[in-house]
Amino acid sequence: LIAAVTERQYTAVLKLPKDFTSPIHRILFLDAISAYLEHDFRVSILFAAMAMEIAFGTALEEAYEAILASPDNPRYRVQTIPIGGGAFSIKDPIFDRLREKTDFSIRVHEMSLYVLGKSLRVDKESLYKRALTLYRSRNKIVHLGTTDDAKEEVLVIDEKGAFAAVETASDCLSWLGLSSGAPLPKLAFVSGEEFSAFVDGLDV
Repeated sequence: LIAAVTERQYTAVLKLPKDFTSPIHRILFLDAISAYLEHDFRVSILFAAMAMEIAFGTALEEAYEAILASPDNPRYRVQTIPIGGGAFSIKDPIFDRLREKTDFSIRVHEMSLYVLGKSLRVDKESLYKRALTLYRSRNKIVHLGTTDDAKEEVLVIDEKGAFAAVETASDCLSWLGLSSGAPLPKLAFVSGEEFSAFVDGLDV
């Protein structure tokens, strides 16, 4: 959906620093919407999953950096470890061990609980299950090119499945406190008022 830039958006852009770069998760989320509107549902699901994954990764790493900057917080186990030559490395071995795991469910539950102080599984179990379904669907598409004949719950590569993917990514970003940059898409004719509302909802 291509829309004219509003005065509000133009003013907001002018206030951005010259070196401003839109967050990767937001770019991928907008790519997911674009693919959805172009009926490329397979790509839409992939981009939605990538936006969700990177958003969690970004939130966790930023929180971890803040933890290392305040190593005296008794909630964590930050250690100063000698690495030779008189140099030291500051790290939290618990977080580092969790980070070694490739299971996405650990990122949204144990790792989030440890560094963010909240867990998607605990806070919103239904969204947690949807997030795992999206991640599982992404893996099937990457490795097999399809989600057909999957033994576990996955998204069907069609309009409904792609919309579910975009919606899940959007809800995960909201839970993390991150902006998706755009409202959810609609594959339908809209009124002038609805179109104006959609444009006003775009976030530069």
